[in-house]
This record gives sequence, C-alpha cells and structure tokens, in this order.
Amino acid sequence: MQRPKINLDALNNAPPKEVAEASFEIIDRLQHRHSTPHIQAAAVCAAFLVLCHRLRIEAQDVFTATGNMMADEREGGRAEFQALKLYVDNEIAK
Repeated sequence: MQRPKINLDALNNAPPKEVAEASFEIIDRLQHRHSTPHIQAAAVCAAFLVLCHRLRIEAQDVFTATGNMMADEREGGRAEFQALKLYVDNEIAK
C-alpha cells in the first residue's frame, strides 16, 4: 500500500466529539434507509473499506486509533460514544 493520504497523527488525535457526531449522522441515515441488521452491518463495513482504500490506510490502523479514542478506563468509555451506543441500542432495528 502506498503512503496514506491522511496524517496518522491527526487520526490518532481526532476530536472525539466530532467523530461521535459524524457517527450519529451515519447511523441515523442508515436507520432510515435500511431496516435489516445484516444490510446495515454490511453497508457500514463496505463504506469503511472503500474509504480506507481511497485514503490508502490500513483498516486495522483506523480500527486501532478509533478503539483507543473510544476507550476511557475510568468510566468504561467516553461519554460521546456511550451516547452513540445508547442511540444504537434504542433506535436501530433489532
């Protein structure tokens, strides 16, 4: 893979609030367009993989950076992402 088109330091230090807000927008759009869980999961994954390919970054690097961002050992996760989890738990088709 060629050199990434994004700055890895910027990825590792992305503002959690902005990432959570963008995640809400993606989930909200997905919820209103597709109601079956298997389509929702596959659609998010396909978009993620296409974006990683376009940005020339390994998907695992993005998973790691985002997982680290979402984690907060004192509280079991950052508040921004706890809110996202609650939203998905209560709004996405089961």
